[in-house]
Amino acid sequence: MFRISKKYIIVFLVLLSFFSVAYIFININKSKKTPPPVPKNTSQATYKSIVPGISTSKDLSELLGNPVKSEGNISEYTSLSPNRNNKVSLENDTVSLVKEIVTYKDNKRTTDIIDVYGVSEKILYGPDAEAGFFLFIYPSNGLAYIGNPIGKTLLEIWYFPPTDITTFKGKYASEYADKYTPKQIGPY
Repeated sequence: MFRISKKYIIVFLVLLSFFSVAYIFININKSKKTPPPVPKNTSQATYKSIVPGISTSKDLSELLGNPVKSEGNISEYTSLSPNRNNKVSLENDTVSLVKEIVTYKDNKRTTDIIDVYGVSEKILYGPDAEAGFFLFIYPSNGLAYIGNPIGKTLLEIWYFPPTDITTFKGKYASEYADKYTPKQIGPY
């Protein structure tokens, strides 16, 4: 019968421990050196051939037809939602922001955007955060969306001229915050 002495068992366990610690150390160092994700697509996002910052009110008429409602510098165009319209904001006769309303009938998901543009540069929290919908921003692409990362559901897609986070937040998302703060319910 073959017997293993305690000395060999101890040596085996020490070597196993050493290699385990070395393996963990190497993997931790690898993860620290991983560069941040690079956007998959660096081009400006457009809505139905409308390019924010370039397209004019004339282009809107040609591409979208007549608005269903206009008030000041904001024109509304039909969406598949019975309650909400797509909105286009103009500045000096140039499109500055398009808010596309997305419904389940549009068959668009958050993953469709992530597949093209990669992981968003910034996430902001606003009025829909309680329901799990956050604002994901790709400022260099002129794109943002309000969506639920778990259910992959989209509520809105925003198109704007490429910019930086600070300008985007000040101009288009001033009611959104960098941190999620749940609303307190009741007199606690």
